[in-house]
Amino acid sequence: MGTTKQGLSRQLNWRKLVMGVGLAGLVGGAFCFGRLFSPAEAVAKPPDVVHEKAIEPMPPPLYKSTGDSEYCRRAVAWIGDSEVVTREELGEYLIVRFGAERLEMLVNKRIIDKACQEKGIDVTESEIDSVLVDDLKSLNMDKKQFVDNLLKKYHKSLYEWREDVIRPKVQMKKLAQDRVTVTADDLAKAYEAYYGERVRCQMIMWPKSEKQIALNLWDSLRKDPNEFDKRARTQASAPLARVGGQLDPIARHTTGDESLEQMIFSLEKGEVSPVRETPEGIVVVKCLGRIPADKTKRLEDVRSNLEKEVIEKKIVIEITKVFDELHKKANPKLYLKKLDNDNDYRQAAEQELRNSLGKSTNPVAKPPLGN
Repeated sequence: MGTTKQGLSRQLNWRKLVMGVGLAGLVGGAFCFGRLFSPAEAVAKPPDVVHEKAIEPMPPPLYKSTGDSEYCRRAVAWIGDSEVVTREELGEYLIVRFGAERLEMLVNKRIIDKACQEKGIDVTESEIDSVLVDDLKSLNMDKKQFVDNLLKKYHKSLYEWREDVIRPKVQMKKLAQDRVTVTADDLAKAYEAYYGERVRCQMIMWPKSEKQIALNLWDSLRKDPNEFDKRARTQASAPLARVGGQLDPIARHTTGDESLEQMIFSLEKGEVSPVRETPEGIVVVKCLGRIPADKTKRLEDVRSNLEKEVIEKKIVIEITKVFDELHKKANPKLYLKKLDNDNDYRQAAEQELRNSLGKSTNPVAKPPLGN
């Protein structure tokens, strides 16, 4: 099902929603910048532009290689004293293997760069350094641990993290921040999420395809606490099963689903909810008890901090809208075809070999080694 307790906790925790990224989103999702930069939980994926497989045949290159340009002749390696490997050959080699995968990321970066140039927005190295420090704090790691334990796992470098994740994230934040305002209602909801009453819950979740199974079990789950506990410990979601289905206490305005919250807050201790369909799956929730509101904090005492967090949360949401607008206006068309099977790779390799055999491997003059 792909739903984890940590994932549910992120959805049910206003503080983490404000930040918009968890561990998995911060690292794994960030490298899906071709689909924006995913971060993540609070940022919806913008619509795909042009499906690569739908464009057949692949169009010709934008230029015809004559072998006269520096790009075509400049060496990146030599084999012996007579056989050169040029920047063009290396470029085509990498494009075949990684081009379609990285093209969308490059296009999106160009779209964002252009929008920032038009608005006079710049991102300094010190700003990138500051975000990196925050990232490391959120992961409780130093830079070496971050590189060795996480980036290497995804075969990425710190340079890629800075340029492909942090820089566009800061750019998009700057593009979106002027569109954000904080209302009195925003503050009231944030205050209630932080300091209002919370409900301790136990949840059982089924895949959407098993709704009828949940309905058939509901009466026994409602009547027999032992049966509920048993099903909670043996449910399909392994992370939820490990904790017997118990979630972090749920506050209002934290799930993104007001009707779900109303149902949860309507339950008395020990009461089991009706079977309910959610985006993550089919759920039944049992109320384990309530945590009273924190009366020691007044709204005026925490207004400043709440305003900052509301702004951050709304910027994350606004970023998606801004990017969608930029993407629609740019109307990019991606022509590289993703290689999905052995036949695709074999055809690409055969074409590469034909191209290579058609080139001279004995240049008259030994060109300089390129970077």
